[in-house]
Amino acid sequence: MLGFRLYLWQRARRGDALSNTQRMWIVAAAMAGAVLGSKRLYWYAAPALTWRHWNGPSYPMAGKTIVGGLIGGLLVVEWIKQRLGIVRRTGDLFALPLVAGIAVGRISCFLSISSAGRRLQADD
Repeated sequence: MLGFRLYLWQRARRGDALSNTQRMWIVAAAMAGAVLGSKRLYWYAAPALTWRHWNGPSYPMAGKTIVGGLIGGLLVVEWIKQRLGIVRRTGDLFALPLVAGIAVGRISCFLSISSAGRRLQADD
């Protein structure tokens, strides 16, 4: 939510060089690429484990990586920009919101791990 609000604030302040249709294509491409990239890199991180559990009902849906999401999003956005004929930079409005979103996510992960550790200690 923080990242989205930062995006809207920057867009209102600086404007947007792209049309709404072009921007929506880029946003959709970034989301799809991020989902695919985050899962794919997770599967590639431990190929033997992935191969052993691939037919299990939950393993293919488990786990994600932020690095895979960033790489996947970047590749698909660049591909869609080429298909749309966009040659200018389009990520300036997303840089600060992306950093803010990652920071909130990392803090949430840390707090989740900390609270899980406290629960485990309480059970002992």
